[in-house]
Amino acid sequence: MAVVLARKVALSNEHLQSIDVPVRLSQHWRAAFDNCYDDYETTCLWAWVDCNGEGVVGQAGDGLVLIRSRGQFRVLTGQKDGFGNQTTTLAQADSLGATSGNIFLAYPGDGALLMTDGISDDLIPEQLEPFFDAVYRRQQRCSKRRMKRWLERELRGWSTPYHGDDKTIASIFRMD
Repeated sequence: MAVVLARKVALSNEHLQSIDVPVRLSQHWRAAFDNCYDDYETTCLWAWVDCNGEGVVGQAGDGLVLIRSRGQFRVLTGQKDGFGNQTTTLAQADSLGATSGNIFLAYPGDGALLMTDGISDDLIPEQLEPFFDAVYRRQQRCSKRRMKRWLERELRGWSTPYHGDDKTIASIFRMD
C-alpha cells in the first residue's frame, strides 16, 4: 500500500516540492485505513525523477538515502538519536522525523541510492560515498539482468553474520 500511495503522490498533476511529499504521503496513508492504521504502520523510502532529471527523494523511518545531485554527494538521512527500535512511521511522516529533498541529476553518476536498515546499519559512515560510487560503477557496466544477479548475490552473501533484517536496495542513476 505504501508503494501504491507513493506512486499516486508522484503521479499527481501538481508540482510538489519535496517538503510537501511526507505530508501528502502521511495523509493518504491514514485515509487509506480510515484512520485505523495502527496495525499497518510501516516505514517508507521514496524517489522519483522526471525526464529532465528533476526529482524528489525521501524517507519516513529507518534506512538510508544517499544522493549525488549536480555532482555533489550528500547523505539525506539524519543521524539516529533514539533507541534502535524507535522509528518514524508513515502515519507520522507529516509531523515527526520524515526527511525529503529535491534532486537534479545533471551529470553522469548523479543519482539516488535508497536502502533499508538491513543494509544501512552495516555500512561504515566514512565509506558511504565509495559505496554509492561502487554501485553506480557496477550498474554502469552491467545489463539490468546482470546487475540484478550481482545484487542478489551480494545480499544473500551479506558480510554481517546472522543479520536477518530485510535487505532492500534501489537506485536511480543518470548514466549518460
